[in-house]
Amino acid sequence: MERKPIDRKEIQKALVQKFGGVETARYYLADALSDLQSMEVGIAENNPMLAAKHCESIKENLANLKMLLDNKDYKPAIEGEIKRLN
Repeated sequence: MERKPIDRKEIQKALVQKFGGVETARYYLADALSDLQSMEVGIAENNPMLAAKHCESIKENLANLKMLLDNKDYKPAIEGEIKRLN
């Protein structure tokens, strides 16, 4: 039996089921902010490879966050979680 790699949608679905949409969004945002700080270090140290590595990770995290927020199946649950938090 051939195994296929897990795609981003499957990973995101598992994260949302386990932690909820808001926590998953917080994870993506926190990871992107951490990458931004690391990218700043790479720029400050004149290390373009370090900066580029974290730039790609920021792009991936923001793409994942957009995919999460654009998913119509998750929108009601995310909105409900936000209302409960307020």
